Amino acid sequence: MGKLSRIWRHKLIRRSLLVLVSAIAIVFTWRTVSLVMAARLPVDAWFVLGGSIKREVYVADQAADLMRSEAESDTRSDTGLDLRSQPPTSTKADIPILISTGSKLPCLWAIFNRAGVNLDRVWVEECADSTFGNFVYSVPILASWNARHVKLTTSETHYPRAKWMAQIALGARGIWVEFDAAPEIGVPANQESRRKTVLDLMRITAESIVAPILPIHCDRLTNLAQVDWSQWRDQDAKNLRCEHQAQISPEELPPEIRRLSH
Repeated sequence: MGKLSRIWRHKLIRRSLLVLVSAIAIVFTWRTVSLVMAARLPVDAWFVLGGSIKREVYVADQAADLMRSEAESDTRSDTGLDLRSQPPTSTKADIPILISTGSKLPCLWAIFNRAGVNLDRVWVEECADSTFGNFVYSVPILASWNARHVKLTTSETHYPRAKWMAQIALGARGIWVEFDAAPEIGVPANQESRRKTVLDLMRITAESIVAPILPIHCDRLTNLAQVDWSQWRDQDAKNLRCEHQAQISPEELPPEIRRLSH
């Protein structure tokens, strides 16, 4: 009986392992097919990692250029020109922009308002305090928007670690990610090291497995068009400083902030 029991247990273990491997293979295949399909879709969300105001200026300019391009396309359509020879637009001018722990809200307001971007498109997540946190808090937001193809903007020096972490965190949700490095002057706040990269990749892999079961939500998600500037204390406004690279003048800040700062 003891020998038969051991044989039975061995068969059960082998069958359990076979079922587990088969399930993993099915999930991996399904996710791969989903990502291939998502890669063929147009960009439906922009994701900006905080750490340098140049990234936000760059995305604001990109969004403004796209709005002008679509406006010109509409004008050509209205004049009866044949648009079949025109290259197709890969994105829409009204797609949402998510900034993860970026510059201070008045500075962001000034950047996007100056560029002429609709402020109701711009959302700011203020829970993250690291690159790992950027993905932990922002990926659920992008997933709740039903995003399938995300354009990620960060600095070139931050690109390798951000790329690998994005492919893991977003890929686990079936979201395809493409990268658009913002030009930088000087060294951004994000500092790279091999140890930090390995540690973050291990952490984001574990988090991506657990997230569907125990999702983490950010309770500080703000739309730039709906900021309650009365919550800013007088001292906050008086000490407000935007990174000099954005070249934001006091007159470009929200009117309520300008009044408090005087």
